[in-house]
Order: sequence, then structure tokens, then C-alpha cells
Amino acid sequence: MQFKPIVNEIDELVGKLYGLNDEMVEYLQNYHAEYGRGLRDSDSASLDEFLDEEEREAVATDD
Repeated sequence: MQFKPIVNEIDELVGKLYGLNDEMVEYLQNYHAEYGRGLRDSDSASLDEFLDEEEREAVATDD
């Protein structure tokens, strides 16, 4: 995909804006490849698995 480097850079910027760690940014960068094309796998991790309880609550209240 020719846009992948640009999308990855945007994900890094979003990660900085939202205070995401490197592992979370990597999850964002790989999300489309894993889920965006309809490839569902029951063993796949969700973003919640990368967040501790306090972070999940903070994200939930930011809406």
C-alpha cells in the first residue's frame, strides 16, 4: 500500500496527542491490515487490552 507510511506517521501523531505508548501506536498502525479488510480473528487483541482500567475510564469519559 503506497499510503501506509503516511498513515503510520499520522498514527504516531495521534498517539502523541492522546498520550499513547509505542505499543498502542503499533496497534493503531496494524489495525487496518488486521480488521479493515474484514479479517476477523477471535484471538485478536482489542485496544482495551492495551489500556489499564484507569486509562479505559479516562477514554470513556473523554466523549
